[in-house]
Amino acid sequence: MKLKLLIGLFALIQVLLSCQDRIVSDVRVVLDMAGENEKELKKVLTYYQAPRDSLKLKAALFLIKGMRYKYSLEGSQLGKFNTVFSELEKLKAKKTLIKDANTGKFTAVDSIWNKVAKKEGYLYRTSLEVKPDLYFIKAAYLIENIEYAFKAWNFPWCSHLTFDEFCEYILPYRFMDESLISWRSIVSEKYNVLIDSIKSLKIKDPVKVCEIVNSKLSKGWRYSHTLAEYPVAITVDNLFKAKMGSCTHQTGFAIFVMRALGVPVVHEQVPHYGNRSLGHDFNAVLDKDKKFVNFEVGVKQMGEVVKTRFKWDFLIPKIYRKTYADIENSLAVLGEGEEIPPYFKIPNLIDVTEQYLSVSEVKIELTQPVPENSNFVYLCTFDNEKWKAVSWTKIEKKTATFKNMGQGFMYMPMYYKNGQFLPASHPLKIDITGKIISLVPSQKKELLLLKRKFKPRKWFRRLTIGGKFQASNKVNFEDAIDLYVINDTLDLVTQNIPIQKKKKYRYVRYLFPANSKGQIGEMSFFSGNNKIIGDIITAKSISNEKTVKNAFDGSVITFVETKEKDNGQWIGLDFGEKKNISKLSFCPRTDKNNVWKQLNYEFFYWRNGWNSLGVKKATSYELEYESPASNVLYLLKCLDEGKEERIFTYKNGKQIWW
Repeated sequence: MKLKLLIGLFALIQVLLSCQDRIVSDVRVVLDMAGENEKELKKVLTYYQAPRDSLKLKAALFLIKGMRYKYSLEGSQLGKFNTVFSELEKLKAKKTLIKDANTGKFTAVDSIWNKVAKKEGYLYRTSLEVKPDLYFIKAAYLIENIEYAFKAWNFPWCSHLTFDEFCEYILPYRFMDESLISWRSIVSEKYNVLIDSIKSLKIKDPVKVCEIVNSKLSKGWRYSHTLAEYPVAITVDNLFKAKMGSCTHQTGFAIFVMRALGVPVVHEQVPHYGNRSLGHDFNAVLDKDKKFVNFEVGVKQMGEVVKTRFKWDFLIPKIYRKTYADIENSLAVLGEGEEIPPYFKIPNLIDVTEQYLSVSEVKIELTQPVPENSNFVYLCTFDNEKWKAVSWTKIEKKTATFKNMGQGFMYMPMYYKNGQFLPASHPLKIDITGKIISLVPSQKKELLLLKRKFKPRKWFRRLTIGGKFQASNKVNFEDAIDLYVINDTLDLVTQNIPIQKKKKYRYVRYLFPANSKGQIGEMSFFSGNNKIIGDIITAKSISNEKTVKNAFDGSVITFVETKEKDNGQWIGLDFGEKKNISKLSFCPRTDKNNVWKQLNYEFFYWRNGWNSLGVKKATSYELEYESPASNVLYLLKCLDEGKEERIFTYKNGKQIWW
């Protein structure tokens, strides 16, 4: 027996040595790091030591080499929250998941989530246990994953992949930090009929297969603000139960399903938008011409993710691809031992911005002293609260060159020290033509008249165009007269309109613009200085619409929104008797980011950091400030309410948002 064991071990060593020395060396390092679990990893290598399995052995080496920073986040608290998915599956079957028009949330999901949170406490990533794959992964799991992956590689739409492409786009055994389950068998069983159908149709185009499968995945998928709080990747079984989650969760859904079915897909990520908060995760599929076509679960049309974001004015400065293999020239590797921003501690990021966007190269002079032991500098965008790094480069003699930067943004060059970003040079903007302009402050004073603290939502301003406020003495409004017609866009604040009508009226209404959902925040009528009270009345078609009451609840933030666009929809009041109407007051649907009376604001300008120009209480829908410098960035904060704030410059009496 000892002789057989020695012969087997010698054969394994020979196979390992036949691979590239660098790969073998890296795997040996990983095996040494695995501690007691080294035996499980060696079981996998031993399993594939036969010559006929040499390609599978290389696949196993690839997985083990890239395992160093892979882990699951687990814990008993997470297990309690996982019961939410089973509850959602029941609600989904009953078709009782309804979105609230004003909050965009599913109230039933909130109820289930909050019930668990009340009992178990809020679910934080930091409260979960980190279980490194090196210490806990089992040989049986890796072997099952490799076997299923190789079967998938045999599908006709996967045959164009090289071995390296197969390893990166099909083979990986996990998505992010989810618990490890046998997801490939779950997906294969669920979609075996669909796969047989695609085979029978002799479809070999991976993009077409991706489109077919994504159409299935997208049916019934919903974005959930509540499940976005679930702090780890959702396992595929729970994704099938809920069909709900964040953009990261839907990206994982596609990764699990597509890779199990032999469709080569990747995980693309926008770390931060350039003109708003947050970022986005999505997928792309590798076609037979070695080009990537982007897509996302929930949207059936292929190749529209990035285009759609720009249509929505969600501008993108950088796109990274999250790989399985570690990248040797990543900042996590090159900056080892140096303090770097959390996002770039990920050693498996590839910059793919140029594949999606028009880009510029940015070369800047660093005007601020380089902190001690700092070798890197960053370009940051503003996320409505603070600066966030989207790109990095090495400092070269007090200069820095950033490649492949998205256009149409304001960037801030910054160092990173003691967990904070510090200014490295002047802000710079790259316009849509690629022209780069540095914002060097001028000592010339500047008088500013401010109306908003956040960039305007232009479509909000268009919602009321064509709307009519009418009065009548007949409940069916046969004799309706126009009190006020909205013919143009309005500021998103309360509008007070004097009414010059001598005749008294019992009924009033707001007739929605043609083919609209209404979307008005508040409305009321006055006789002299007295608000006229009445009973709510509506068009018959929206008599059961729950949001109607929002137009009369005294809050401008809540708003009316009917389920369907239609003509002839209206809401109004029955005064009970004829009344003289002297004034109409209404507010369009608003984000309340205009300057509002009685709220306190603080104004800042940027010169090597934010400098306050003082606090003022608004007495009108405008604020006036004088800045000691011009050609600088500004920021207006409301101290009483709201979180949305945006940097801007000022030119020709107007705020220009970035």
